[in-house]
Amino acid sequence: MVTIEDWTYADFLTYLLILGANADMRITEDEKDRIIRKVGEENFVKVKRVFDRQNDAQRIETVSALYQKFNSEIGGKENLVKAIRESFFLGGDEKEHVMDRYMLMMLKKIL
Repeated sequence: MVTIEDWTYADFLTYLLILGANADMRITEDEKDRIIRKVGEENFVKVKRVFDRQNDAQRIETVSALYQKFNSEIGGKENLVKAIRESFFLGGDEKEHVMDRYMLMMLKKIL
């Protein structure tokens, strides 16, 4: 697994945004731009570099490890899911799409 000990809570949220955008196995330019607007280009590039080197199992391990690391800051998985839901909708049109629901469902299962 990639070392994530020095990651911040913002890095964790960035990772989740990238994971969600990649739910359909690709990140569109629009999704990338939206994430960068929220987290900054430097943070996006740093986290995306790690994400791209991981397989699905490693991504699940990363989400689980970061959730454990920031659990007290988050206040439980429902709060994390709420924060993610409020942060973005993947479709870009402010409507929840099938992939949004799928990503949130998988996040709940991982945690």
